[in-house]
Amino acid sequence: MLSAGFIVGSSSIGSAISAIAISMLSSYIFFFLTITLKERSDKKKVKNISNPLITQITSTLEAGINNSILLPNKSIQLIPDSKTLTKEQLYNYLTDNVLNAPISGLRTYYPRNKISAEIKTNSDELILNTTSPIKIILGDLKPYLYLLDINLVKLIYEIEHSNYMRFCGDNLEHCGRFTFNKEDFIEFFILVKKLKSSIGQ
Repeated sequence: MLSAGFIVGSSSIGSAISAIAISMLSSYIFFFLTITLKERSDKKKVKNISNPLITQITSTLEAGINNSILLPNKSIQLIPDSKTLTKEQLYNYLTDNVLNAPISGLRTYYPRNKISAEIKTNSDELILNTTSPIKIILGDLKPYLYLLDINLVKLIYEIEHSNYMRFCGDNLEHCGRFTFNKEDFIEFFILVKKLKSSIGQ
């Protein structure tokens, strides 16, 4: 009987259906092995590239804060670790006396920074050593964004288009002018902190 043949696979129709089912299952397994596993492998490889770049972004900002805000601040007896700095602490350290003070001592320089501008104050140095270098690193990240988590991509986009990068960074890059805004910098600091925690640092 047809029904019996279908159940036990003894009829030609049953055999054909069984063959189709096996073929579909094989195709699914092939897809899983070649596409899904490859995608997972690609994402893992990309993380090995993207995470160090994200770390560069956070360390660049932390170094800028340390060199241009914390170290020049004569009122600080014990220099805090810029890696564990809170937004409230940073806000209190961003005083006009520190920001507008003439630069002195050893200066840091980001080797890939293509912007040449005369820096006179600590805030000038902070802008120069954070906006342009971080913009370069963000550019390095772009080829890998499509394989990153969507929330991470959104955060990177927010950083790239933040007021600090667009206002302070673009003013320096396109006009050669240093313009610092405390609130914009705090907002930028918070975004980079989120970026740091997103990769488990």
